[in-house]
Amino acid sequence: MCHRDHIEYSEFIEITEIIEIAQEDPRILALVDAGRTSQRGGNIVSFEKARGIVYRRYEDLGRNVDVKQVVLLKPLREYVMSVAHDSITGAHLGIRKTKDKVLSNVYWPGVDGDVTKYCRSCDVCQRTVKKGTVPRVPLEKVPLIDTPFKRVAIDLVGPINPPSEAGHRFILMLVDYATRFAEAVPLRKIDTESVTEALVDIYSRLGVPEEALSDQGTQFISDYMKEVKQKTTTPYHPMCNGLVERFNTTLKTCLRRLCSEQPRQWHRYINPLLFAYREVPQDSTHFAPFELLYGRTVRGPMRILRELWTKEIEEPDVKSSYEYVLNLRERLDDTLKIAREELEKDGRSATTTGRPSAESSLWERRC
Repeated sequence: MCHRDHIEYSEFIEITEIIEIAQEDPRILALVDAGRTSQRGGNIVSFEKARGIVYRRYEDLGRNVDVKQVVLLKPLREYVMSVAHDSITGAHLGIRKTKDKVLSNVYWPGVDGDVTKYCRSCDVCQRTVKKGTVPRVPLEKVPLIDTPFKRVAIDLVGPINPPSEAGHRFILMLVDYATRFAEAVPLRKIDTESVTEALVDIYSRLGVPEEALSDQGTQFISDYMKEVKQKTTTPYHPMCNGLVERFNTTLKTCLRRLCSEQPRQWHRYINPLLFAYREVPQDSTHFAPFELLYGRTVRGPMRILRELWTKEIEEPDVKSSYEYVLNLRERLDDTLKIAREELEKDGRSATTTGRPSAESSLWERRC
């Protein structure tokens, strides 16, 4: 066992300490010394050492993804899992998404089992988990859309009890079909004017969709909304709008966990939660919503930790505006094409979801 298993975890650990810790684990050094490389199903895994730091390189040839992970030893692992799961931008997401956050920048032997154990033993998650089994019900198949924000799904959740400290009692939710990029806006009331103002704010940043799928609510019918082709779900069957229903479940679960100690502060946690949701790959597309929309991975807490620990500096890629736009469009086309292929292969997961509980506790009621 490493003699520094109980050091105080800190994002300000020096690179010399990272190197020194790495020298203390013969398992990692053996992998590097052997130059171990393995290939499974089109994926290549290898280990290397640079500037005294041990790295694991993971190449997914099918998706043209090349990830270089810092290999962490025991003294740093629990801190990393805490940042990935417990922090405000970790949002207490599930096991798979917490693993994705960790593996985006770091790796260690047994990481899958460690993250699984950490999430299952999380006190906040245990205290806020629903009791009983949540049934799964069939949904209308989610259509495949190529263009970001061509078609969106919209929903309203509430009234929420307790209301936020600022008087919010509802949440407007919007999810893009192509990228799964999500928006959520707290509202004090859900009259047509309030809903329209919130949608105008979203559309001013992301563009006006050609189609919007919503329920039968009159809040979505206004002179402004008439510029968008409206599609409505069957009355009393919200599961027809399955894409936004699944996001509703995720958002409500995570909000319960984040604000369990301060339930009237829930409106302050929405934006960090959205960051957490957009940062990690979705099961259906295998890409993060942020990457599908903007053509690059977002710089989040895990990358910042890695930069602080390793002092890595990326060389600036200087290009003209014209070159940048061309390259960005090419990257977006490639990632959206792969995401569509993944959706076609994974159609079954797009047609089922957990049915909302009949329990009318915090976050459980819909408009």
